[in-house]
Amino acid sequence: MSTRTTAADLESDMRKVSALVSLIAILLMAAGFMDMVATRQVTSFPGASALPVPQVLDMASIGNMWGLWAMSVGILLLALLPMLRVFLSLWFFARDKDWLDMGVSLIVFLELLSSLHLGG
Repeated sequence: MSTRTTAADLESDMRKVSALVSLIAILLMAAGFMDMVATRQVTSFPGASALPVPQVLDMASIGNMWGLWAMSVGILLLALLPMLRVFLSLWFFARDKDWLDMGVSLIVFLELLSSLHLGG
């Protein structure tokens, strides 16, 4: 397989994944916003901020804050999209045994993970 075909395949796959994740995130944020407006949780702008990640992951603590939770999940999905793209390229290069590009992708992926863990 030529490098040109590989790059085109990778970009095509990334475009599809990005479009799907972005669509899901936008739908979640729109549904959450409509829920917050309908239940009168938004009385002024900017309104409530997004929930912290631990609270987003704890489904039991949502209670009557479904709208804010849905908006927060949408924001989280958009924030994780770059990491998902790097992971996809890492997987793609590993599958094609392109070790140099896989190594570079692995370094970038580890940097993203460490920045999330270290909060930087």
